[in-house]
Amino acid sequence: LRAPALDSPARQQGSKPEWRAELALHPGNGRAHALLAQLLIDQGHLDEVQTHLDAARVHAPDFAFVQLLARRLALQQDDDERAQRAFRDYLLLEPYGPQAAEAHHALSLVFARRGPSGADEAAAHEQASKALEQVYGFLASYEQRLAEDPEDLEAADGVSRAYLSLYQNFRGDRRLLDKAEPA
Repeated sequence: LRAPALDSPARQQGSKPEWRAELALHPGNGRAHALLAQLLIDQGHLDEVQTHLDAARVHAPDFAFVQLLARRLALQQDDDERAQRAFRDYLLLEPYGPQAAEAHHALSLVFARRGPSGADEAAAHEQASKALEQVYGFLASYEQRLAEDPEDLEAADGVSRAYLSLYQNFRGDRRLLDKAEPA
């Protein structure tokens, strides 16, 4: 638990040894490999990332965050083709989740690098990114209010409207209705 506690931007330097210590004790901890990979990407140590991503894929194959990290790495390495393919694949798996906003933003960067030929797609992805960020911002606020007061009808209405908005914008995925119904 010490490594995640240190994993804030202000204390990242201190968390790297903690993650390494965790992995020395538990080399099969796929999530720890993924979180160390994230830290290494954030710190710009791109040459060390792939080893931890590979270990995370092996030990935590269902951890979708690993796929997102692979995409971040491709974007950081200016491998636009691989980044585009990877972020699109991520959106096929998770088209409306909280990380989808990041995927859309990354795709907008990739298309913007193409100049005028990619401008329309860049704008569409940036718009989707901003819309998702806004919905999840409202959703987090309403869910926090509901956690504090389960009888807060305004917050419950806000949660249901946020999920219904996502439902309408993402081709009627039933899982979104399942999240809206309790609210």
